[in-house]
Amino acid sequence: MHRLLEIILVSVLALPATAAAQSSRRSEPQLPAVPPAPPAPAAPVLPGRRAETQAERAYQRGTAALDERQWEKAVQAFSEVPKDALRADGALYWTAYAKQKLGRRTEALADLAEFQKSFPNSR
Repeated sequence: MHRLLEIILVSVLALPATAAAQSSRRSEPQLPAVPPAPPAPAAPVLPGRRAETQAERAYQRGTAALDERQWEKAVQAFSEVPKDALRADGALYWTAYAKQKLGRRTEALADLAEFQKSFPNSR
């Protein structure tokens, strides 16, 4: 019985506040919804960016050739990656790997020496 009185009392006290809140909401003008911000424009392709994309494509062709065990094709693709490209270190490493698979051990060792000298912090 005590719990029932508590529920009734709470609901009766809450009614005027709810009614007042509803009436105050009705009197306030409704603001229009804010439209979403337009999407950001696409980044322009800059000359350096285009070169990096070409370097990335060459690197991907090289790794695909490695997967297919086409060592000469891999050497050719990795040779197209510029020395200052983002993945130049990987390209040089995998070039040495492919040359080793082709039996060109001296060239592979020379590439590894250049790799260690040019990219001492490469992982």
